[in-house]
Amino acid sequence: MTSPLHHAADKRLVLLIAEYGYFLSHRLSLAQAAVRAGYAVTVITRVPAGTMPGTWPGIQVHHLAIARGMGNPVADLLTLFQLIKIFRALRPRLVHNVSVKLILLGSLAAWIAAVPRVLNAYTGLGTLFHSTSRPMSWLRRVLVPALAFLVRRTGAWALFQNPEDQAAMQRLGLAAPERSALVCGAGVDTDLFHPTPEPDGDPEVLFVGRLLRDKGIGEFVAATAALRRKGVVAQFRAAGEPDPENPQSIPQAVLDGWRVAGPVQWLGQVADMPALLSGCHIICLPSYHEGVPKALLEAAASGRPVVATDIAGCRMVVENKVTGLLVPVRDVAALAAALETLIRDSGLRRTMGASARERAQQRFAAHIINEQVIDLYQRMNQA
Repeated sequence: MTSPLHHAADKRLVLLIAEYGYFLSHRLSLAQAAVRAGYAVTVITRVPAGTMPGTWPGIQVHHLAIARGMGNPVADLLTLFQLIKIFRALRPRLVHNVSVKLILLGSLAAWIAAVPRVLNAYTGLGTLFHSTSRPMSWLRRVLVPALAFLVRRTGAWALFQNPEDQAAMQRLGLAAPERSALVCGAGVDTDLFHPTPEPDGDPEVLFVGRLLRDKGIGEFVAATAALRRKGVVAQFRAAGEPDPENPQSIPQAVLDGWRVAGPVQWLGQVADMPALLSGCHIICLPSYHEGVPKALLEAAASGRPVVATDIAGCRMVVENKVTGLLVPVRDVAALAAALETLIRDSGLRRTMGASARERAQQRFAAHIINEQVIDLYQRMNQA
């Protein structure tokens, strides 16, 4: 029987990912699954200064200083030149670009370097497509035609996490219907994240995510204040940090005001997510837009009910009134009411949590998601 690594020279794969931490949390298991399927994997990403990249059989990590955002054309041009050089040296069979900016730079570099196949993974449409600001509107006018040109090239496929994003990009001409696929998120390790009994004490509601306006952190704070005024007994915590390079980041002065006013306990970045989830009763994510949020996949695998907004990405994970509750975007009153329902009803929490766990095992387990992506690689290579 032929070893899976025997054909690695003919199956060279590049994963282009902006942040090394994101690779570890969202794509490491995919890279390992690709190695088991016979691929030689190179990860190109920004490794933080002072961090020694991990080592895994069949996976090489290549540091590239990728600038955040779209506001530094000189840095982006330098990144493009470096990517062209790397692609020409590696001669990959397939490049898998993750996020809108790297879809543009990675696709252009792959086209110039004559890479046969490109997979453009939209993890969410983000600020570029959702913002109504004048700078973003002008940027869309420039980038959409450029992206449309690149996706029309032979061998360029698009990968989406929810059907609404897929339909939107197809309307814009940024994804060819015959060369696009839908895979629900990055998957979750259902062994690492597993159900535990609810902890004793007052119910604890946990927000997990970067402290950005469009993650709904403002609505979460307002809802907790409303519940406290009403006399609802619960603990409210938020795990995550601001992202100063993101225009949606909450200003430090606002965060300081929230800390003084209460009632939210601010945890910052938490490394041990399984322990954090096992220590709470309810997960809350009132985001404005998402691809498929990893935090909700982890909550489901941990057997915890969720209160989230009724948007495309959250609907992929949360079945309303079965595994959690969905509320309208930016609706503080509805958010507070949904949280109160679960705070007051422990039986409903347990029932929804058990259903969430079952759904995670059947639909979102990492091995299921990774198999779907590997199958897509195979289809692309055979097309």
